[in-house]
Amino acid sequence: MDFFTVPLVDIFATDSNGGFLGTVGETTDFQSEAQICYIDNARNCFIIAENAGELIQKSSDWRKNMVKSADIAVLRTKAEAEKISSLSAGMK
Repeated sequence: MDFFTVPLVDIFATDSNGGFLGTVGETTDFQSEAQICYIDNARNCFIIAENAGELIQKSSDWRKNMVKSADIAVLRTKAEAEKISSLSAGMK
């Protein structure tokens, strides 16, 4: 992959349009309550489900309810991601 995210997005699938599906903030576990996001081929990030169970329930039409995420940064380099991550950690 040619990008990094803050917070972590654990990619678990790709699509035919060059996009990625991932779990926000933790390693993918389909029993967890972590949000699921979609990163398109232009590296825009959208929340597509509140958890994996919801994604499975609406698997045939998840694209209809995508919500652009302002909370997930998609960055070009690991250094940029580390910088943002350390700045975020310092604010807590």
